[in-house]
Amino acid sequence: MIIERNYFLKVISLASVSKAKLFFMPLYYILLSILDLISIGLIGAYISLVVNEDFIINDKFDSALNFWSQIVNIDSNIVALGILLVLIFITKSILASFIHWQVISFTHTTQANLRRNLMLAYRKMNYSDYLKKDSSVYITAVGTLVKNYGGGLLACIQCLGDIIIAAVIVSLLAIVNGIYLLFLISFLLAIVILYKIFFLDELDKYGKKLNQSYGHMYQAIAEYFFGFKELKILNSFYSFEKRIIDATGQIASSDVRQSFITTIPRFILELILIIFIISIVSFAIFFGENIQSTLPVITVFAAASLRLIPIAYQFTKYIGSFKYSEDSINKLYADLNNNNLKEITNNLDIEFNQNFEKIEFSNVSFTYNKQKNYMLQNINFKIKKGEAIAITGPSGSGKTTLINLMLGLIEPIEGNIIYNQKKISEAIDTWRSQVAYLPQETFLINDTIKANIALGVDPNQIDEIKIHECINKVYLSDFINDLKDGVNTNVSERGLAISGGQRQRIAFARAFYFNRNILILDEPTSSLDQNTEKEITGYLSQLKKSKTIIIISHKPDSIKFCDHIYEIKNNTMEKK
Repeated sequence: MIIERNYFLKVISLASVSKAKLFFMPLYYILLSILDLISIGLIGAYISLVVNEDFIINDKFDSALNFWSQIVNIDSNIVALGILLVLIFITKSILASFIHWQVISFTHTTQANLRRNLMLAYRKMNYSDYLKKDSSVYITAVGTLVKNYGGGLLACIQCLGDIIIAAVIVSLLAIVNGIYLLFLISFLLAIVILYKIFFLDELDKYGKKLNQSYGHMYQAIAEYFFGFKELKILNSFYSFEKRIIDATGQIASSDVRQSFITTIPRFILELILIIFIISIVSFAIFFGENIQSTLPVITVFAAASLRLIPIAYQFTKYIGSFKYSEDSINKLYADLNNNNLKEITNNLDIEFNQNFEKIEFSNVSFTYNKQKNYMLQNINFKIKKGEAIAITGPSGSGKTTLINLMLGLIEPIEGNIIYNQKKISEAIDTWRSQVAYLPQETFLINDTIKANIALGVDPNQIDEIKIHECINKVYLSDFINDLKDGVNTNVSERGLAISGGQRQRIAFARAFYFNRNILILDEPTSSLDQNTEKEITGYLSQLKKSKTIIIISHKPDSIKFCDHIYEIKNNTMEKK
């Protein structure tokens, strides 16, 4: 089979909210095909009249032509018919341009919607599933795969339109001369079959190779810049640059081959057109037909061929686009369906008023990928409102895993995690609305301090008064007041232009801005100097009672203020 059976169903499914508009497209093409039908028929009549002005096509046509000549007030039927042809072609050009605009606009709008739906689907994705793939896979999907899908969608719409137009023209030719039509179709089918045999499978291979190459390139670029500091010190850029260059070369190679293969039929079909016209003229002469009497038929077929040949060429391109985009569409379809897009709801604007009372681990055990040995086993402890809890343990003991369980990013294999009186899985949005997670490396974006505090909030909806209140609470006022642009000062990616202590305080300000009552901190002072560590620890001790604090740390001095200290050791947890 040339194309996977469900290919077109997947294309329509991925069109999502744009589906309604998709079904209007055939109506545009039906109208265009009617104009094609009229114009091709009139070209035959026009040529006949040019050769012999007294030529009679039929009584009804002559009556209509005379009526039109009177409307335009021109005595010559040839001139009057010429004016009509020009008007029809002008109308057809305007309609074709309108349709092209509608189709292009539709495909790009659909791509934008698809990118949005993908991001929603990835947001809903299980955290453990997210970790199974490199981030470059998701970047490739949102960028390159959606672009390839757009090419496939455009090809589907245009192919449908050309099928409608071709069907109408072929119907006309069947009425005019069935033998000539079979002759023309046999030529065109031969080209399509040969194209399928020699080139089509190659396009599928190049499409898959293109997607793989883009994934490798994005991964290498991300690693190149993420590890820029270490790579610069070690002077170890070469292997990353080579990976990027190699992937870029493979992308170029795939694109060149795809473009070459989809262009070949154009030149062959032009040759076919010439051979066909010469053949039917020779055929008429060979059988002793009067060339002048068969001229209208030959003209109609020549005009129809001028329309059908490009369509036949386009069909080969469409098939190429289908094969080239098939791998992308299959992957996008799988991503959206695996993450149950239809069940996604956006809870960003929901207000949660439930007060946090406690969270409790009851006989919780967890292992990764169903391994026999537990990472954590029979964990039992509770955290009450206003407490400061510390979790310690050697590297790799499971501290971060415990936090991921607490945040609902992964689910226990055994036991339950209870938030207030409910399982955490049943109240995950309510629970997370109370929590601010501050990882070891504070997440900052390449934007202003204000935007980093109100992370993800529309710039026009940021509460300026609240921003300054949060800045005062975390003792950042002096630092920000010394900056020329204040809170509008841009922070470079990952906050490399400011100190570790300032990054941490921005993270605290963010927690206050979003009214988070529970602070979960993962090694908040591990990368700080001694003085900054004392500042942060002192600040955390002041937050006790007003906030519930859960801190992971291996530094005894940074957890002295905590009410309870738990140690993870030998896959279980004990209170110290």
